[in-house]
Amino acid sequence: MSLILACVLAFFIGSIPFGFLIAKIQGIDVREHGSGNIGATNVARILGKRSGVITLVLDVIKGGMGAALGFWIIPPTNLPIDFFVPLTGITSVFGHCFSPFLKFKGGKGVAAGLGAFLVIAPIPTLISIAVFATAVKISRYIALASISASLSLTVSIVYLTKDTPTLTAVLAALLAAILVISRHQGNIQRINDLEEPKYPN
Repeated sequence: MSLILACVLAFFIGSIPFGFLIAKIQGIDVREHGSGNIGATNVARILGKRSGVITLVLDVIKGGMGAALGFWIIPPTNLPIDFFVPLTGITSVFGHCFSPFLKFKGGKGVAAGLGAFLVIAPIPTLISIAVFATAVKISRYIALASISASLSLTVSIVYLTKDTPTLTAVLAALLAAILVISRHQGNIQRINDLEEPKYPN
């Protein structure tokens, strides 16, 4: 498989708006309720935890599938295969955030990014999950926890894979962090205004 084809497929897989579809099946356009986001957190708030968990799992899976496509690339040079996996992984995350099925709008990239980076860099990703859980426990803000986890992921990839991190893995993590932060600007403002809903104890 060529790199271009793999990236196109990864983007397409990532762009499947599971949260939107799950809500639509139940007769609701999730974009018109709550935060308006199609991600698991807003789906759970509007339709309940079961729908939120299903959305989360499917978004994680599609991110992982997008990254895994990198293993099927036939390298055009002598570059190692792990050079390509971060490319298809981050492409799937961009597909989630800018879905052509939703006029190039979409989610915030957290769940799809989780799936992608579990394939790209498992140990740093597990650390970022721990950071996420700790941040939720302390602040009870999902948005703040998501931003903290995305930043910790980049740092972990750099420091925990000193001998093997590819430039693409580091750049993919940086892009993911920038994407997550930029798409949480509204949440950050609501936190500042004390209007952001907190995760229940």
